[in-house]
Amino acid sequence: MTESTAGDSREEPASLDEQDLAIIASLQEDGRRSYGSLADAVGLSETAVRRRTQRLVEASIIRIVAVPDAAYLRKTVGATIGVFCDASPEPIIEALDAMPEIDYIVSTLGRYNLMVEAQGSSNEHLLELTHRILELEGVSGIESNYYVRYHKQTYSWPPSMASRLDRKAES
Repeated sequence: MTESTAGDSREEPASLDEQDLAIIASLQEDGRRSYGSLADAVGLSETAVRRRTQRLVEASIIRIVAVPDAAYLRKTVGATIGVFCDASPEPIIEALDAMPEIDYIVSTLGRYNLMVEAQGSSNEHLLELTHRILELEGVSGIESNYYVRYHKQTYSWPPSMASRLDRKAES
């Protein structure tokens, strides 16, 4: 499991300039873009783009991965599940992490102690998952919000980065 704290600061803050952000935005559009294509898009040499990309990967600023469409994996039903904990959340997080249906797990300061997103092959599959979560020691309750339709699903982060770079290119 990959852990990070929202808003946490690294010991040595990464210094990202507009060209780094442009490389990241281009890779978010197509993670298989060649260094030559990236170089053309951001106005650097291919060697410079290769070095910057490697630095971003080695510093764990970016990961280049395949993100499958859940529908093709027959995981067509999604839900966000709020988890109430009456004990330390750490063992619960470990148990949730072992459940293959769960895409992400976050600790919150709001209504729930934890929020998870899950994908399943049917409503029955997700119902069975909610029962497994409720059976975990330390879980006092859950609230689930089943998705009925996806209107937007993006992996651009932050979401405003692509539009900011588009505006800069237009000027």
